[in-house]
Amino acid sequence: MAQAHRFYVEILGLSELTRPTATDNGAPGFWLGCGNGQEVHLSAESRAIDLNGASARHAAFQATSVANLRQVLHKAGVSLGEFQPEPDNPKRLFIRDPWGNRLEFVELTKDE
Repeated sequence: MAQAHRFYVEILGLSELTRPTATDNGAPGFWLGCGNGQEVHLSAESRAIDLNGASARHAAFQATSVANLRQVLHKAGVSLGEFQPEPDNPKRLFIRDPWGNRLEFVELTKDE
């Protein structure tokens, strides 16, 4: 869980929340706040990389600046892997976390 904490809290900047003790059948994990009252709940699961790697399901997060996020991820050694910037939409970024979960980051304009 230390690697997950580093990725989500230290690199992405999400805030750790208090997690109830009787959660996810006792599996290790933690809860994160990601702004506007939204939360992400993470828990350990065996074979997560195998299960997540082929999936297109994903969570989407609003980013202040996708370009800055790309730099932060690169500096932290996070691979952008199979996902390349979309030429027609540079304000959208897909990555996979260290367990294969697909994540989308979208920079919204003031009109959206």
